[in-house]
Amino acid sequence: MAQTVQNTRAALARVFSDRRGATAAAFGIMATVVVGMAGLATEAGRWYDIRRDAQNAADAAALAGAVRLQYAYGALNSSFSNSQTQGIAAATDVATRNGFTNATSSNTVTVNSPPATGSYTGNNRAVEVRIWRNQPRFISGLFAAAGSTTQEIYARGVAASQVIGSACVLALSDATGQGGITLSGNSSTYAPGCVLASNAPGSDSIYFNGNSTNVIVSNLQSLGGCMNNNSACSYNQTCTAASNTISLCNGPPVSGIATDDPYLAYQSILSNSSPSAITSSTSFSQPGNNVNSALTLSPVTDSGWVYQGTQYPYYLITTSVNVKNGGTLLLKPGTYFFMNGAGLDVSGTVCAVPASYALTTCPSVGSISSTVGVTLVFLRGCSGQTCTAGTMSVSGTAQLQAPTTGPYRGMLIYREGKTVNGVASTELSGNRTSGSCSNMQVCWGANSTSRLTGAIYAPLATIGAGGNGTSTSASSVSAQGCLTLVGGEVRMQGVSSVTTNCESNFGSTIAPQIRVVRLLE
Repeated sequence: MAQTVQNTRAALARVFSDRRGATAAAFGIMATVVVGMAGLATEAGRWYDIRRDAQNAADAAALAGAVRLQYAYGALNSSFSNSQTQGIAAATDVATRNGFTNATSSNTVTVNSPPATGSYTGNNRAVEVRIWRNQPRFISGLFAAAGSTTQEIYARGVAASQVIGSACVLALSDATGQGGITLSGNSSTYAPGCVLASNAPGSDSIYFNGNSTNVIVSNLQSLGGCMNNNSACSYNQTCTAASNTISLCNGPPVSGIATDDPYLAYQSILSNSSPSAITSSTSFSQPGNNVNSALTLSPVTDSGWVYQGTQYPYYLITTSVNVKNGGTLLLKPGTYFFMNGAGLDVSGTVCAVPASYALTTCPSVGSISSTVGVTLVFLRGCSGQTCTAGTMSVSGTAQLQAPTTGPYRGMLIYREGKTVNGVASTELSGNRTSGSCSNMQVCWGANSTSRLTGAIYAPLATIGAGGNGTSTSASSVSAQGCLTLVGGEVRMQGVSSVTTNCESNFGSTIAPQIRVVRLLE
């Protein structure tokens, strides 16, 4: 018995003292730990990669959605709700293209405009993209709560267009992409406090052509780009005139984003408040409709024009008016409706005067006053199924100011767009090299001198200024306060000079807002 115990002790001593295979055993134990940790790190790294991809996809989708929303509303004139729908669709498409399709491969993608969470829930211009992916667990499942077989990965992006300034010239373009801004010939454009903007989609959205063309503006913004003949425009950022160069006071230029039409609501003012039948007290009546001497028009306030329950002064003109050289047309405060395609041609002088004005000559140019506000509204007349508004051409002198109150607050000239069979139809000629008033619907031609305040709005037509090639036959348009030009196309051509600076005082004039799309969250 004693011998057996002794033998057992000796055997155990040999086992405990024998170190052969110890390293292998230790390696086996540690290798299991090392491999497990490496697998866990790899799994966590894969989560990080997916999280990064999801965040990139969410950001890209949000930016795409915000850009599309702005394009649809600004360039296509879609309703705002429809523009939001287009923005959501664009964001969803970009998320899918980046590998995150809603309700597939354990993905959930939601797009909201306005955002449903975060700091921009009240911003209708913002697009929010939220992405979830449930990634299967492997080694990490050993450490997860019971029943947890997936790891949720989440990313969110929010983008929106934000206002960064205002424009005093905006070319809206048309459904075919025609239009844009043309700066050519010996023209001079001086607007250091505001932006020139164009919604035309082509590379020549802003077309600059002419060795003697001088342009000084705050900046340029276009949906397309800027071309000088067949090359990209050249710029300096000195805010000083330089031949054949666009001088920017707050550059560099911005491209790829549309600008809202700020006057869209003005198109519906007359929908439920059209002027009534003409009365003798408001009807224009001159031999041949020619103004050969001094003539004062005094709008009336009666039930003929009621807007939102309030009567406003108005005057109805049913046939085109010609203010001849030597004639003076004095307009007292109110809205002048040029009915049935009637137009206005000014070789003499037209000016806005106070209601109590009794003289037969225009007053000297003074400060902006709410007592002299007029709006000229050119309404369509129809021939068969084609309905077109009259034109306005100035080769004489115009001294006009928009009203500071009332339905047409800030609006100096509004011209309805052409329709064919009840559908809007462009009047843009596509000829961007001609500086003739014959190709423009609202034009300041040779020998004209104008002092204007307010907005000139012809959404499907061309607004422009142009002379006939000699300095003595130049056209000059300058702002008494703030002047904005918003048309399907805007031209500064020939020997023309357009000056406006709305930076310090837009007054009652509503200006186009310049926007850029930014990632916000």
